Amino acid sequence: PEVNLDWQPLYEEINSKPILYNDVYVVWKGKIVNVSKVGDIANFTFVVYGKDESVVRGFIKARMKNFLDGYIGQNITVLGRILVSRDLLFEIVKVIE
Repeated sequence: PEVNLDWQPLYEEINSKPILYNDVYVVWKGKIVNVSKVGDIANFTFVVYGKDESVVRGFIKARMKNFLDGYIGQNITVLGRILVSRDLLFEIVKVIE
């Protein structure tokens, strides 16, 4: 799929009407907490920040393949895809910084 990062929906928009954002890619700043790993795949909670880490916009279930433990608890910026089936899920594709 084509990735266009010229427009970024806010966490609040995605959380209020997730089905509208299925398969949309976003770049978010945040922190990984509550990690559960199976092999090289991790399921966790991603804490979504606002302009900086002092403003928390919300929390979203997330997963990442090829997960490195060094990401846990760190302030990071990620590229991820919104997936909606029964639940809303943020699939992290790449850690940018």
